[in-house]
Amino acid sequence: LASGAAISNMTKCLKVLQPKDTLIAIRGGLSLGARIWGDEAAINVPPENRWLALHGFLDNAGSYNKLAPEMLALGASSVVCLDMAGHGKSEWRPTGVYYVFDNVADIVYAADALKWDTFSIIGHSLGGGVAQGVAATCPDRVLRLVSIEALSWWPQDSKQFVSNLRTNIHSRQKGSNLQVFKSLEECADRRSKMNIGGALDIAAAQQLVQRGATWVEKTDQHEGGFRWASDPSLLAPSRVRVDELSCQNILESITCPSVVLFAGDGMWKQAKFIKTRLFTIPWALTVATAHVLTAGWHYISTFGSPLRTDFGKGSSLASKVKFVYVTILRRWLSHRTATFICVPTGGHHPHLTQAPTVARELGKWLTTKGKVLTVTTPATTSSTSSIAADAKID
Repeated sequence: LASGAAISNMTKCLKVLQPKDTLIAIRGGLSLGARIWGDEAAINVPPENRWLALHGFLDNAGSYNKLAPEMLALGASSVVCLDMAGHGKSEWRPTGVYYVFDNVADIVYAADALKWDTFSIIGHSLGGGVAQGVAATCPDRVLRLVSIEALSWWPQDSKQFVSNLRTNIHSRQKGSNLQVFKSLEECADRRSKMNIGGALDIAAAQQLVQRGATWVEKTDQHEGGFRWASDPSLLAPSRVRVDELSCQNILESITCPSVVLFAGDGMWKQAKFIKTRLFTIPWALTVATAHVLTAGWHYISTFGSPLRTDFGKGSSLASKVKFVYVTILRRWLSHRTATFICVPTGGHHPHLTQAPTVARELGKWLTTKGKVLTVTTPATTSSTSSIAADAKID
């Protein structure tokens, strides 16, 4: 029979592997859904070992169901996976208007509610951009930054400001979020097919829909079933986004140890040129040369018409090259202090589909360039407590 000490250790391990779902009330009256792995309080622990984890667009805290336990094994004391506003179990914004910079503020307020003066942060895709925004605006609070398939925010061409605003104001809520599915399996099948950078395998999609779909009762319009939990307003075009220079400014303002992890078959797979490795000097020179040549030909052949920065299906080669040059190469140069790590496969969700591989690479970085030495403090400072006065955890 197992000894009492062994049973106690087994009980602790099981508790760690069973996350707690809760709501965190933040400044402004909004409540964010959270899935907490490990120590819920994580106050008297090394602050670099407490992590906030942020998901991608239309995903939720379930995005870290595979990686969070791996992070605990790497030494994390607590991994608080948050649902951003309008996603998962979080409340929807009353206005139905969502800005990425509001997400940045929400995450800072969530840290205040947790009474975490300093912490590490990890984010995927949209959540990676938000995490970078938090690290840039709160350099005294973020100790380490991990970005997965993310390099700042989605920009707006300033010349398209009025057009984008007009589109948003006159847009209607898309109906896809209102569709009712018969089962979670059907939800997972649909989610696996609506993914950036190729299909998402069913097992990974199931991790997302468990939290990303909600049951609705039978009505005159449908027989009852599951509907997406996210706010349909998220699908409307943004009223305003920051420009490219602002996106680069975010990256160049990050001072903490930072790593950008991406998959070889992920979102940036088409940014390779002549099989050069992404985010290297040869790749940068190739992209810059291609941009000069294709942009030059565009201006000559079109008698000087503007060249769009676009990577859509109907985009010209010159537009695609300009997109890579402006939104990837220049951002890489703005964030050259970061470590860039490529895992061979994993698609746009490598942390969910290849968690052990991602954890292994993350572990190497955490013990080298991502190593942080801090002094554990037992309580929050007065500067934080005043902000968090109206924040609490339910």
